[in-house]
Amino acid sequence: MANRNYKKWLSYFADNAVLMPPGHHSLKGHEAIEAFVRRNVGPLPSFTFADWRFDGACGLAVVTSSFVAGPLKDKHLVVLRRQPDGRWLIKTVIYNASGGS
Repeated sequence: MANRNYKKWLSYFADNAVLMPPGHHSLKGHEAIEAFVRRNVGPLPSFTFADWRFDGACGLAVVTSSFVAGPLKDKHLVVLRRQPDGRWLIKTVIYNASGGS
């Protein structure tokens, strides 16, 4: 993670968000997600996205893209929910390390 700014990164997630990394059980909530990222990700020299696709309706949105995070080339699916205050927060992220888009 660039600059190890975990708190800012987690501010984009709902309190009960779920992270589903490859080869690992699902992680629910800020505390579990932060602990996993601190143990398994570390600082990244770069993080770029490509092949964005968006779809949504009625307060839910789905985003897919490929990404390069340091040495990893992965793809992910992100589900967001619109909050009562108008913010969009991440509810679920699932990603894999298949190396394609």
